Amino acid sequence: MSTLSRVPSSLGARLALTRPLNCFIAAVSVAIGAVTSGLSAAVWPVAAAALSAALITAAGNAYNDVIDLEIDRVNRPGRPLPSGRLQPSGALRLSALLAVVGVALAWSVGPLTAAIAIVVVVGLTTYSAVLKTRPAWGNLMVSSLAAAAFPFGAAAAGSWGRWWIPAGFAFLFHLGREIVKDVEDMTGDRAMGARTLAISLGAPRAATLAATVYLLLVAATIVPWLHGIYGWAYLAPVALLDLLVVIVIARLVRSGAQWTRPQQSADRRHGPGPARHRAGRAPVTRSIQTLRQGASRIRTTLQNRASDSGIEAPDPPIGSDSPPRRRLCQNPVPVRYLPKSARRRRCYVPSCLV
Repeated sequence: MSTLSRVPSSLGARLALTRPLNCFIAAVSVAIGAVTSGLSAAVWPVAAAALSAALITAAGNAYNDVIDLEIDRVNRPGRPLPSGRLQPSGALRLSALLAVVGVALAWSVGPLTAAIAIVVVVGLTTYSAVLKTRPAWGNLMVSSLAAAAFPFGAAAAGSWGRWWIPAGFAFLFHLGREIVKDVEDMTGDRAMGARTLAISLGAPRAATLAATVYLLLVAATIVPWLHGIYGWAYLAPVALLDLLVVIVIARLVRSGAQWTRPQQSADRRHGPGPARHRAGRAPVTRSIQTLRQGASRIRTTLQNRASDSGIEAPDPPIGSDSPPRRRLCQNPVPVRYLPKSARRRRCYVPSCLV
């Protein structure tokens, strides 16, 4: 009974690992690329290409979660791998299987679609393993791979047409989205030593950059209508999408102001000073915290050794005004490792640390 109850949970974990919404968006992007390129009666090749894109996207998502396992323990502990619902080895096998089936479906459509699929698989692997932790390069790579779904659909339809218009929009949209995700994942990325664009620029500048990219996207969506490529039937839904993007831009600008305000208040308290001094405050603060933690561990170790040894110093003679001497320590710590309050009597248990 317990084995049967684990089967649905395992299937649910594998499904969550692939991010079904992203796979659906990839399939729809392939269909849009085919339609904008002049889809005729080629229904099966486009359907196969859409399914291939969804499977390859699922493979890339699964492999990316395996690479980001330690980062996701901080940023997304509820994901299948950090939560323990799925093992990394199983995720790797699933990723390889999905990639092979996706490339095989692309090959059934034609050699050109197969070549595009192989390039995308290699790009997804390179992004997750190498480029994701490098500023800007990872963002550009994943944006380009997302935009590749539109020429993939055009190749399946057999007519190139105007696939480059939605591909350009998709590139700008995913570029802004990736920058926003870098800002959201700064805590886990910094803990693992990753150098993303948000960590390199800082959260306020990264948010401003993402807002600028989205603003370019809004401006670019109007260009096809201005040049008469598309009519009012195109402008109406695009205007609604642009309104949503403008709301996102306003939130990003507001978030950037909130991130900048604590730094400005700190400058008012301590003075502006050189830029290098302000930039160096965070490392100095972390170093001080590390030293304090080390001193706390030393204090705990000394107290435990003193209580275990049971060695007492002889009391002074009766009638003496000097206070009783403190208990001796078998392993005194060198003076340089003790705080100033404990350097008076290095041979005794530093009760002044308490």
